[in-house]
Amino acid sequence: FYVKVQFASAFLIFADENTSDSASLLDAELDFYVLDGTACMEDMTESVNKLKEQTQGEEILGAIMISCNGRGPEPGFLIPEAMSDATRFSKSFPDVPCLGFYAGGEIGPMALAGNEKIFQTGRAAVQGFTAVFALFIVPKIDKPNYQLNDSIDSVRQFVVSRLGPSLPTDTTMMSN
Repeated sequence: FYVKVQFASAFLIFADENTSDSASLLDAELDFYVLDGTACMEDMTESVNKLKEQTQGEEILGAIMISCNGRGPEPGFLIPEAMSDATRFSKSFPDVPCLGFYAGGEIGPMALAGNEKIFQTGRAAVQGFTAVFALFIVPKIDKPNYQLNDSIDSVRQFVVSRLGPSLPTDTTMMSN
């Protein structure tokens, strides 16, 4: 179910007297979940199908799967199927080799309920009861405009174009 927070301070425990952060939670929305094995398997099927759609036309060399040990590999109290996540991935990507393991905490882009953009980067976090797939995709290079120049000026220009002009003044790390 879906709840709108009316009184954020009722949900906060402060370690010190600084309560300035509490304002950021006013009018926040909370999602409550119940773990359901069948729903988890259905969600994984839908997610890998969306991933397949969103990577259509890409050349995928391989994948790595990191799945919660609560999701397998053996059938358990929630997921009644062995290797459930890997099985669903291999059905959607039959020609893509996938190597993986089960862990007690998965690192990857934030898993958000109702997220339509399955193929994503950034915003990495440690999560639980999730499955993370990393795909190795062949980059598309604009060959007429491609240049290989790893000089310090070229690297600095690239970093500035990606991160903005606020580079540290100490460039000894970049010159090594």
